[in-house]
Amino acid sequence: IPRSTVELIYYQLDSGETKRFSKDCPFTELEAFFNTILEKHMLWAKTLQHWAEVRNTSIKELSFPFSAYRRGQRELAVSVYKTARDGGMVFAQAPTGIGKTMATLFPSVKSVGEELCQKLFYLTAKTITKTIAEQAFETMRSQGLRIKTVTITAKEKICFKPDVECDPEVCEFARGYYDRLGDALQDMFSEDSFDRARIEAYARTYTLCPFELSLDMSLWVDAVIADYNYAFDPRAHLRRYFDESNGKYLFEKYVFLVDEAHNLVDRAREMFSAELSKDHFLAVKQACGRSKKRVPPRLRRLHSSLSELVSCFKEVHAQCQENCFYRSAEVPETLSGLLWKFVRHADEALSVQEKLSFHQELLDLYLEAQRFIRTAETAGECYTFYAERSERGDQGKQDGKRGRSSGEVKVKLFCIDPAPQLKAMFRRAYASVLFSATLSPMEYFIKVVGGDEGAVTMSLTSPFPKENLLVLFHDRISTRYKMRSLSYDAVAEAIAAVARAKAGNYLVYFPSYRYMNEVYERFCLMKGDIHALCQRSSMTEQERQVFLNEFSSFGERTLAGFAVMGGVFGEGIDLVGERLSGVVVVGVGLPQVCLEREIVKEYYQNADEAGFEFAYTYPGMNKVLQAVGRVIRTETDKGVVLLIDDRFTTPLYRKLSPPGWLPFRRAGDPAAIESRITKFWNGDTDAGGDDEGLERESFFDE
Repeated sequence: IPRSTVELIYYQLDSGETKRFSKDCPFTELEAFFNTILEKHMLWAKTLQHWAEVRNTSIKELSFPFSAYRRGQRELAVSVYKTARDGGMVFAQAPTGIGKTMATLFPSVKSVGEELCQKLFYLTAKTITKTIAEQAFETMRSQGLRIKTVTITAKEKICFKPDVECDPEVCEFARGYYDRLGDALQDMFSEDSFDRARIEAYARTYTLCPFELSLDMSLWVDAVIADYNYAFDPRAHLRRYFDESNGKYLFEKYVFLVDEAHNLVDRAREMFSAELSKDHFLAVKQACGRSKKRVPPRLRRLHSSLSELVSCFKEVHAQCQENCFYRSAEVPETLSGLLWKFVRHADEALSVQEKLSFHQELLDLYLEAQRFIRTAETAGECYTFYAERSERGDQGKQDGKRGRSSGEVKVKLFCIDPAPQLKAMFRRAYASVLFSATLSPMEYFIKVVGGDEGAVTMSLTSPFPKENLLVLFHDRISTRYKMRSLSYDAVAEAIAAVARAKAGNYLVYFPSYRYMNEVYERFCLMKGDIHALCQRSSMTEQERQVFLNEFSSFGERTLAGFAVMGGVFGEGIDLVGERLSGVVVVGVGLPQVCLEREIVKEYYQNADEAGFEFAYTYPGMNKVLQAVGRVIRTETDKGVVLLIDDRFTTPLYRKLSPPGWLPFRRAGDPAAIESRITKFWNGDTDAGGDDEGLERESFFDE
């Protein structure tokens, strides 16, 4: 065939419009083009094959990177390896300091070297645990390991131009992206570790979007370190791996390592829920109304659909008058129909070549509405619809008429039970390991995250000397919400007693910012020369680091840091040795009573489960356990814990307490607290004694 006609066809998915480009070419030109492409792919394939040989050889020669396993660490590692080899799920509760990160990564890396799996996904809830995983890989690399890893950083954090629309026409890092990607990947493949800084450096060198570059690099690495949502969130999961339409997970074996898995339940509820607010629709409606005098029909239709939705939200607001909210099993048909209408008209307005002045605002709202509709289409018995109103006072002038406001109202499809959807997402992995210091009770966690019936479960004990930790219970104070105002002074005095017993650094955890601030004010009046600092509700990453840096010095002064349970300082921080001498936990950590928690409680009660425990007790106690876990991190660490609340010594909480807290030692006033802690620091291994007579319900009525 001397010549042939080739054709390039563009197809517009929404409109069905096609555009064709034809070219008549000599066969020799086509042959040369084909061979050039084939040679590039063959060269890349050989590069990948050579890398696999280098990696596998290094993994085969790799020994455990420490001189010995800690007690329980080898047991966990063996279980992880068997699961990576055979498939299935492991739920592992292992105390802080046991070395969970290395105990899960080392055997998983071994399984990669033996080609039992194709890729590891180390999934985390917080930035600091990503860093710990990166450090673990570097530790193994220092022992000769060759393995390629990439850390996925959220788009909004890593974007070079956050104030510019994500569009090739206005962003040079997106424009011509694929023209430069190949050269960048070839260059990057000479390195093994791609953390945020390394990704940003290559992205600037080749003028590429750093977020997209990290996603593309993930295809060629052996392990991906990322937030939970890149595996589980329907909006954000990595479609190149986990989409059903892709089906790649059917042919490749992935291993999920889910760190701090106790966080997955609440995160999953948010991932699978969808929410809309009247104010968002109102703002876009007003922007649409400010358009040119000669408004095209498509914008008139858009404005009309927005007006109808704002009116619908006002009607919903009126239905919330009695209890500030109302619920129903399904989304009201009127709202559903109007959302479909808005999406249709918004799509029409967004598809024109000339961009609107409010293009980004409309696009964001369009995507929110689409998500709500998609969630409604698949929502079943595990969901509920609710509307909740809030008054804005003088901000009501936004509604336009005489400055009167109907107030803000949001509607939400709330995922009460994320287990069915999590179960479906876990099926995309060949093996899954969920681990944390706090998976208690184990049966509760297996149920709420959709664990397999045949899942392997492990509960490991602390590998550290029991006599290195003193746990005291101050059960003469109630921290229940109605009684908190009566406890401020007594709690401050108890904290001061702990700090006076020995110069050192202490963390004090509270169930809320308000409670913390009230006690902090009183503590500052009685603290003497104790240095005190307090967490704020909206701290930047730099401010958080400044807070933690205060714990780097020790010995000459006493430091008391006040923080909130379950927050950024409540878990994942590693203050080894003298950097932390003790922890005070105020309250049993119950989440604040709210509509969603009450819905969860009711749901599980109707399913013949312990509704209050599922919604409040278990999540709260896990925050307590995480806080206590900050104290002992190594074999040589010593420290004290004071638990303040009369409920800690009741049968329910004693059942949830780890064995390391036994025997239960009670100290009911500041003098007793200071005395027992002083004896402990002086070497009295039985400083607390063994208190009897704790088999009671409480000093206070529930």
